[in-house]
Amino acid sequence: MKLCRGVLGLCAVVLAIYPGLAAGQGATYRSGQTIQLAPDVKLNVVAGSLAAFKAVTVSGVAQVVELGFDAGEDSGRWLYLQPWKDPATSGVVLVVGDTRIAPEALTMTGGGVRRPEVTKVKDLVATRTGRALWMPGLAGRPTVHLLFDVPANSAGKPMTLSIDLGLDGKPTPITVVMGKQGL
Repeated sequence: MKLCRGVLGLCAVVLAIYPGLAAGQGATYRSGQTIQLAPDVKLNVVAGSLAAFKAVTVSGVAQVVELGFDAGEDSGRWLYLQPWKDPATSGVVLVVGDTRIAPEALTMTGGGVRRPEVTKVKDLVATRTGRALWMPGLAGRPTVHLLFDVPANSAGKPMTLSIDLGLDGKPTPITVVMGKQGL
């Protein structure tokens, strides 16, 4: 009986130290809050700059979300995202009011020890037949910027980012409350 209580106590301590472990159950975070995905991998989600997407045309209001990872020297971990243009199948969606919005384009910098610096804007494909975004050998501080085309009539509505990312093959659903449009 003491062993059982000890194990339960240890589990509670581990989940308190690494809340990202609980993310597999759909944890919710706030924009700017550090998300501990693993002992050596952190994620920070904030509103990003439009600078890289000046050539991309949107019909509504452009909203950029920045996913900033911190993986130390060389975590040896693999990270993947599946951002598609179809909100029904995309692994990354911005929810504004009742509307699910898939990303239009992305940029990535500092992908890891096995991938050079990349800054080119990549237009996303509409179906799952496209390639997922892989970051093998996750290291350093790679950043992914995602461009969303938010309807102009959604001004002032709260935004929530829903991400299904994979770390070492384990899916991790994360929800980030971003605040109101334009923030």
